[in-house]
Amino acid sequence: TPEGSKEAAAFHDLIQQAGQRREYITLLLLDAKKYMTAQNYKQAETILKRVLKESPSSEEAQSLLQQISSR
Repeated sequence: TPEGSKEAAAFHDLIQQAGQRREYITLLLLDAKKYMTAQNYKQAETILKRVLKESPSSEEAQSLLQQISSR
């Protein structure tokens, strides 16, 4: 049915958006780690806070922020 295909298309779009969001968060985490390696902790902290805004349950971002704050 046309209605069913609209729902399927909407569902597919949601799945695609979720994948793109995950990739975005992964890239942000990689950037934060690069800044930490370069000892640019302020920039890393800014990025990690952005990650937590997008994905509050990100254990990796929480862990990295904890490493920065315990320095």
